[in-house]
Amino acid sequence: MKMKQLYTFRVVCEEESITKAAERLSTTQPAISRTISELEDSVGVRLFDRSSRKVVLNETGQLFLSKVIPLLELYEDLENTFQDNGSMSVLRLALLRLLSIPFCLEY
Repeated sequence: MKMKQLYTFRVVCEEESITKAAERLSTTQPAISRTISELEDSVGVRLFDRSSRKVVLNETGQLFLSKVIPLLELYEDLENTFQDNGSMSVLRLALLRLLSIPFCLEY
């Protein structure tokens, strides 16, 4: 699971459309679809119910989004706080360690 995938997931949820998400992110529909598919493969579940015109979060996707939003807010806040400081490599290392803690505790 990558931050780019999580960010793309959030934008697709907000737009409820792969086309609109692609426009907002200045990329193509296939790139968005591929990123979402990779994310779903990574977590092992489908996050959307898809129709010809729209993507709608399913129940699992809603739960996933409720976890993704605070994570992305934290990441963006940390990035903004230290952006001018030249400490981004330390920040990324600290964030990776922070994100790995819950996974380590499960095992």
